[in-house]
Amino acid sequence: MEKQNKHDPKAWLRTRQVGIERTNPAARGQPQPQKPAMSPSGKRCWVCTQPITWGQSDTACNERCRAILYAESYRIARHKEESYRQNRPCNLKLSEWAETLRHYNWHCAFCQIGPFESLDHFIPTSRGGATWVGNVVPSCLPCQAAKGNLLPEEVKAIPRERMDRIARYLGRRAQMVSQS
Repeated sequence: MEKQNKHDPKAWLRTRQVGIERTNPAARGQPQPQKPAMSPSGKRCWVCTQPITWGQSDTACNERCRAILYAESYRIARHKEESYRQNRPCNLKLSEWAETLRHYNWHCAFCQIGPFESLDHFIPTSRGGATWVGNVVPSCLPCQAAKGNLLPEEVKAIPRERMDRIARYLGRRAQMVSQS
C-alpha cells in the first residue's frame, strides 16, 4: 500500500480503490466466484456479499470491508448535511447505497469502465432532485463532469441508451422502496 501524503488529495482515493480491488473480484475484472454457503447468522457483507463469520459487524465480513462502508457512510453524511442546508429531502440509507454500488460492481453507472469516485444525483439537486435511492448512482469524475448540472434528457455527452438504462434501474429501485 502506498504511503499517504497528507497534502495529496487523491491519496485517500488511491488507497480506497486498492481496497476495493482486493475485496471485490468484479473490480479486478475477474468473474465473481460462486457464493459460499450461508453463514450461521445468515447475513452477508454489504461490500463483497461474502458470509459474515466474524462477530465484529452485522454489515461487513472483515475490517477492510468495514473501512469501505465507513467511508461510504461518511459520503452519505456529507450529502445529507448539504441537503438539509438546502432544505431538500434526503433519506438515503447506507444499505441502499451499498446495494446500488454492488449492482454497478463498484464502477461508474454511466461508462461502466472506471471505478466510481462520487455519488451523482441523476436529477441534480439544484434542479429539484433529492438524495434518495431512486436518484443516486455511482459516477467517475469524467462522467460526472460530462453530465454536469443537466437533467438526463439534456445530457449529450453520454449516450442516450446508457441514460435510459440508468433511469430504468432507478425506477425499479424507487418502486422497491415504495413497496417496502
